[in-house]
Amino acid sequence: MLDKLFKAPHLNLKEKIYIMIFTLAALASAGSVIIHALLGTFTYASTLAISGGLFYTGLAFWLYLKPAQVTLIEKIFTVQAVLFIASFLILSLYLMPALRPTYLVIATTCIWLPCLFSLFFLVYSHRRALEFSIMTLVGLILILFPYAYMNRGGEHVFDGFNLPIQLVAANGVLTLILYFFSTFQRRLRDAEARAQTMATLAYTDSLTGIANRRQLEKRINEEIIRAERYNRQFSVLLFDIDDFKKFNDQYGHLVGDDVLKDLVTCVNANTRATDLFGRWGGEEFLIFSPETSMTSVMTLGKNIRYALRNHKLASTYQVTLSMGVATYQPGDSLESLLKRADAALYLAKASGKDCAVDETQLLKLSPVTTQFG
Repeated sequence: MLDKLFKAPHLNLKEKIYIMIFTLAALASAGSVIIHALLGTFTYASTLAISGGLFYTGLAFWLYLKPAQVTLIEKIFTVQAVLFIASFLILSLYLMPALRPTYLVIATTCIWLPCLFSLFFLVYSHRRALEFSIMTLVGLILILFPYAYMNRGGEHVFDGFNLPIQLVAANGVLTLILYFFSTFQRRLRDAEARAQTMATLAYTDSLTGIANRRQLEKRINEEIIRAERYNRQFSVLLFDIDDFKKFNDQYGHLVGDDVLKDLVTCVNANTRATDLFGRWGGEEFLIFSPETSMTSVMTLGKNIRYALRNHKLASTYQVTLSMGVATYQPGDSLESLLKRADAALYLAKASGKDCAVDETQLLKLSPVTTQFG
């Protein structure tokens, strides 16, 4: 059964743990009832155990069938736990005069109260949990201290103020510890979230949401090490928008930004999941393609340019791209590889724009380019 529970795909770990807790609580309640029945000591506590067992069983099935309602179930469970302990104490101390408090009552209260305070900090925010804890401590004082005063000269362990004061004080200390741990945990989560945000900003272009130059350089340097060790190949495609400065001057930078964002969407639709597409700077972009030959990257560039030919950016404007392609060669550094790609891009510009040039054409007097027919 546990194996089936932990493999349930519609439950997360927290929900599975709750179901286990509810199940164990139901089994404990059933065990208590059975023991009391066998011993012939069926009392009000047994009645509470029966109701508790049915309640926990219902919660377990409810959570299994409706895991999306876990927050509501948590709150109901918390309220029930508070009412159970309060009713248990009131029945034991005031409403059942024939049944004087026993060591079992004291032990039960001492055992389950820390679990109740822990539950507060598990279910609620640290501030709300502190409020509930304080209210519970006040409730304990209101329940325990009148009985302690009425029986201050008695011989029972629960008579007098010694044990009630220690019980309230101990759980008050536990509340403070849980509060500080909860606060620390919240601050740690906030710090991790800020660190993650900073890391994302450090490696992401703020305008387009794709990789920035820092991330591209990091990835290419890592791939160079891998290529040297395992004799692998990769290629880069450097491109920019033809005459984009004139475009910005004519239509304005806001329109230019919209065009850049739409361009990124179009290019992303034509790259592989393994490619890294990023903004190199300004209107220059770079595609890093691992395990890819120069021929394949030239085909990729051709597909992107054809896609743009049939697509108006920002629903209005049509642009063209010039591209330079370079493939890793043994001994390459980031600078040498990008220098060849940049030279190929420059040659594409000089060859009439709206074309792609690979690095093999750099030594030829009459560069061969791939253009639209």
